[in-house]
Amino acid sequence: MNEADGLRVLLVDDVVDALEPLQMLLALRGCDVRSASCADAALAIEKVWRPDVVITDIGLPGMDGRQLASQLRELDPHVVIIALSGTPPPSDWNSQQTAMFDHYLVKPLNFTQLEAMLGLS
Repeated sequence: MNEADGLRVLLVDDVVDALEPLQMLLALRGCDVRSASCADAALAIEKVWRPDVVITDIGLPGMDGRQLASQLRELDPHVVIIALSGTPPPSDWNSQQTAMFDHYLVKPLNFTQLEAMLGLS
């Protein structure tokens, strides 16, 4: 990603306190940011808003982040999907499970790393 201004970022996490600081930081860097607290809400937003990037927690209620990523890929194969989880990916994850994500970040988030990934730095 090289165009930060207007980069559309959808944040998905069921912990609202986790969404707000990241939403503010990305907005300060010129991103257009929306958030959702569950996969169903994220899919509804994706269908009408078409984000460039989706940053999702893995442990979501109902449909988890992996299932969400799979459905997002079907709707838009070009969307960048970043997993943001409290735990590293299990060593037994196969390539099909990791292929749905472009990147996998572990909480607590290193914002500098995310900035570089999104071309914001």
